[in-house]
Amino acid sequence: KSTQRMVDRSAPAFQITVPVICPACGAKMKRRNDCRCKQAHRWACTNPECGTLIPKDDSELLGSITELLNMLITQPEMIEIPEDITEEPSLESRKIKNGIAKMMDEIRIDRDAVRQQILAYVAQRYNDLDSRRYTIRRLKAEFESAEPLTEFSAQLFGNAVREIQLHSDTTVSIVLINGQIIGKEQL
Repeated sequence: KSTQRMVDRSAPAFQITVPVICPACGAKMKRRNDCRCKQAHRWACTNPECGTLIPKDDSELLGSITELLNMLITQPEMIEIPEDITEEPSLESRKIKNGIAKMMDEIRIDRDAVRQQILAYVAQRYNDLDSRRYTIRRLKAEFESAEPLTEFSAQLFGNAVREIQLHSDTTVSIVLINGQIIGKEQL
């Protein structure tokens, strides 16, 4: 009576380590396997109030993901750098810098106080850094250096994808680590 018989836990579908998101409520979905059903592989929403169930075979899911990854390999320029990423110092950084300038204008300079303010300024500037630009550049470089895939690559997938969005019509979109959504509409 076991519905889990003949389940190969080393199959590529078990290498998907990111969440699959429900199209109806946004909760995580879980893979269900029932060999008694016509469609053995299904994705069920974990939200008990939602109950969305989407039949999607593992090979179809991995094929859709591989197709989207190949699209990014051939067109890495699709990965966008958002306009809101700035290199400008924060208000706090500017205040500290102005304070240092005032200290330097005094006749008697307290070297220890200036040194402390310079260290505070450097620490604040470090906190101001936005790593998203670096993350996006690294992501683009990874796709630029990748060869087109003939099968699912767990390594590329793990490095690039934050979550999978499974839609009611069984189409798939991926959310990259920079938050950009890539789906069939871009094909």
